[in-house]
This record gives sequence, C-alpha cells and structure tokens, in this order.
Amino acid sequence: MVLQRVTPHDGVFKASLHLGIDPLRGNLPPGLKAVTAYPHTAATAHHQSAAVLSATESQIAQSLYALDGNANLLTKKTILSLLGYVSADEDSEIPNCIPLRMPCNKLTENSTQCLAFLNSIYEYYLYTGDKETCELVYPILLNYLKVYERKDGLVKYRTGTFQWTDWGDGTIDSEVIENCQYYLALKDVLSRANDFQKEEDKSFLQDRITSIEDNFRKKYLKEKGFSSSATYDDRANAWAVVSGLAKEEDYPLVKDVLTNVRNCSVYRERYVQEALGIRGEFSLATERTKSRYKSRIESDYGTLWENFEIGENYETGTPNHAWAGGPLIRLDKYYLGIKPTKPGYESYEINLSSSLEKRNGKVSTVKGNISVDVDKEKQSIKIETIDANGTLHLPKSYSANPKLVSCQLIESTDTEFVIKLSKGVNQINL
Repeated sequence: MVLQRVTPHDGVFKASLHLGIDPLRGNLPPGLKAVTAYPHTAATAHHQSAAVLSATESQIAQSLYALDGNANLLTKKTILSLLGYVSADEDSEIPNCIPLRMPCNKLTENSTQCLAFLNSIYEYYLYTGDKETCELVYPILLNYLKVYERKDGLVKYRTGTFQWTDWGDGTIDSEVIENCQYYLALKDVLSRANDFQKEEDKSFLQDRITSIEDNFRKKYLKEKGFSSSATYDDRANAWAVVSGLAKEEDYPLVKDVLTNVRNCSVYRERYVQEALGIRGEFSLATERTKSRYKSRIESDYGTLWENFEIGENYETGTPNHAWAGGPLIRLDKYYLGIKPTKPGYESYEINLSSSLEKRNGKVSTVKGNISVDVDKEKQSIKIETIDANGTLHLPKSYSANPKLVSCQLIESTDTEFVIKLSKGVNQINL
C-alpha cells in the first residue's frame, strides 16, 4: 500500500511503506490520518482558546514541513506574544519566565513545556531565517535560561508553577528529560548569540553547556541506559539522543530501552520518533508507530486524539490535538531526509538513509519547493531543488557507481557519496 501525507498546501509525501494492518478501507485508509494528517493549527480549539506551549511547539514542528509559508505567520504571531506576557519585574507573577499559556487570567510556568517551546523558536528561525522576530525575543529566551539553578554541574530540577512532564505509563524521568531539554536550549540560544553577535552572552551559555557535558553521563548513565533512578524511561532515553548528550557508545543501551519500553504518551512519542530518525532506526520507528497508533489506524475518526486511546465520550482526552502528529515530522525530515543547515534554507541537506524502495514528496520552503522522487526499482532518483547550497548524502547501498546528471560528486567515503545539488532538476541513475 501507499502511505501518504495529505496537507492543506500542494505538498505531498508518498512511500511504499506497508502499515501491516488489514483490512485497509478505500484508496486512502482512514488510519493514515493517524500517522500523517493535517498539522493541527487549531487543534486545541476543543478545549483551549489560548496558545498552550506543549501543543504550540508540536504545531510549529509539523507546520514547517506540512504547510506552506502562510503558516509561518501563525508561528511568528505566537512567538511575538512573548513580548506582551514576559516581564523581568520581580513583582510579576512569574518573573523572567516563559508562560505556559498566552493569554491567560493567571500566568503559569511548566519547565519542560516552556523549554520545548524555546527549542521550537530556534527551529522556526532555522527553517525561515526570520532574524528580526527571533532577535526581538532573544533576551527573553536568555533570561529564562538564567532562571535555572545548578546542582552538581547539572540543572537543579525546576518544577515551575506546576510540574507536568508527560502522562502515560511507568516512571517519568523528569530530571533527565529536563537536563536534556535545558542543554539543547543552551545550544540553540548560543547559536543565535553567534548569529546576532551577542558576545557578552556566550560565556554564560558555553560554561553551562560544558558543565552539563562533563557531568550528564557521570550521573545518569547506568547499566541499561540513562536514568536518575532504578528504572529506565523511553522518554528520557530518547531525549538523551535528541539533545546530543548520548554518545555513540551509549546507543546500544538506548536502543534497547526504545525497543522494549513503551510508556510515553503520544506527546512524548514524537521525541522517540525523532531520536530513532536521528539514529537511522527506521524499521524500529515504523514498528513503534504501527503498534502504538494501531487503534487510530483502525478507527474511523478523521482526527488525531490527545491520547493513544479514546472513548466514545472523550473521557480519555480530546479527539483533536496538536501533539499527536509527531510521525508526520519523521516522514519528511528523515524518510525524505530534507532539512536546512543554515537559517532560511541558505544551505540544506537531503540524507537518503532510509530503506524504503520508493518515496516521493515535496516540502515547501521560504525559497520554494524541494521535491524528492526515489524509485529503486527503476534505478532512479530525481530531485528538484531551490537556489541554495544543497547537499545530497547518498548511501553506497543504493549504487556503487551512480550516474550524475546536473549535479556534482564532492566526496566518496566508505559508506556514501556526497553530492552537490544544482538549482532545478537533478537526476541520478543508479
């Protein structure tokens, strides 16, 4: 069967990926909305009327792949809302803190959700190049990182106004997760300090980055993975990969956790999928999706639920929620392999590291559309590109001697060909 992402703009993703659940009804099975669907720009309307950061950061990540540039205006508006709701005044409700909801009759802070939103602002900047917006909120992001105290070279666990990291089953290792998210936020803000020439801020950011790097594995790496206790959490181990704190030699332990522990909610499953995408574990990522989204795939609902299961009266959450579309990101970012490497797609890469026999898709960028069409049976790869510095990473498992048309070989390593893409149509015959 064909797996397809259908979105409100002219982009599409198709791949020869069999979901393994029958019977599949119709040309486009109802279950496909469970792993693809629309990114939910109004997903929380069922129960919320303000921007809620856990949902917002999920929407931002999905919209950067699944919608055209008009969706960036919604993201820009939400980011700029920080200017009206964050105050350095010590008499304010939550001084220097990013609020969980904007607007709200009482401002609150939830540390892990606020850090995730901070990370999503960097993603917005990387994908759009909107320096003006991100430079306006830069002081807010920096000051929020300064609110966190340190302990033993790591982040002292911060509950915020209230503590909530996830629901789901098992022990939620919030301490490890928060250190990972904080570390990634430090790296994101340091990147912007470099871009915005904020020399005076770099020592604070780099000092904390180095301190966490020096102490994270010492404290949390245990016999079977990363943990702050005697149990191992799929959420925390996924974040060790996403943040970059896990080293190459740690990955067999992490993979074992992500294979055997399935306790996170649909919200945190997105980061498990991200970790598996980073590591190129596409078979495991797909198997988790098929297993965990099974009830959605078989359901006649046309929306994505807040939880993995839902009852007739929505007693287990709303039937339409932003954070449920995590696998959508994996399709474009890791199966098509398209992602920017400099803000505003000034440079980008396409990493064809997945094992799918066929895939084709198109991603809308601020510079135009990038499309990828791979057909191993026809021994063909066709890539239509934008006017930017594009690089293709082609594993040698595709071909030992590919024929390049309108593109140029840069490097040949033991495992891959590195190819410079030209603007327009690039053809590679396998």
